[in-house]
Amino acid sequence: MAIPTLNYFDRPGRAEASRLAFHVGGVEFKDHRFTAEEWGAEYKAKAPTGLAPWLELEDGSYIVESKAILMYAANKAGLIPKDPVDAAVAEQACSIMEACFGPTRNIYMNKEVEKAKVELAEKLAVADKVIATRQSESTGFISNAGFSYADLFVFTFLLGITGRLPDAMKTEEYPHLKKVYEAVKAYPKVAEYYKSRQ
Repeated sequence: MAIPTLNYFDRPGRAEASRLAFHVGGVEFKDHRFTAEEWGAEYKAKAPTGLAPWLELEDGSYIVESKAILMYAANKAGLIPKDPVDAAVAEQACSIMEACFGPTRNIYMNKEVEKAKVELAEKLAVADKVIATRQSESTGFISNAGFSYADLFVFTFLLGITGRLPDAMKTEEYPHLKKVYEAVKAYPKVAEYYKSRQ
């Protein structure tokens, strides 16, 4: 039986939340990874929009944009809250974290770095404040609805920035984001995934 193929670089990045959603939900998929050299030589031309990631479906069609792919994976994995308020809280967390991508990209591209660091700190402080309003005190997840795709979204953003730009963010300054990160990292299926990648 054909299974979907997730195409992305051999690093966490914008596909990691989807990889984790598939793994956590026990959804079979092909995790196709390529190097930066292979991207330029072969896969950029194959990518539907010239960008990665993209997900090839069983019928030969595809889904582009990392958030759309994550929503597909989360649906398959049962990681989308059913209650309307909980679903909105999850999407709220993703949206407020997405606002951090702009300054993060500028830091990575070495573009007005000091200005970008200030902007990133401001946006992270807002995200920390908003997430705190609904965060589960007992689990550390974004809401009392339990583990969701939004927790993976926050986790993978923090994983990426602390891994690639360690000077751009001090996690102890954002206790609620840090709590989400630690809760996801300790989640058995997530821990299993990273153990398998060692």
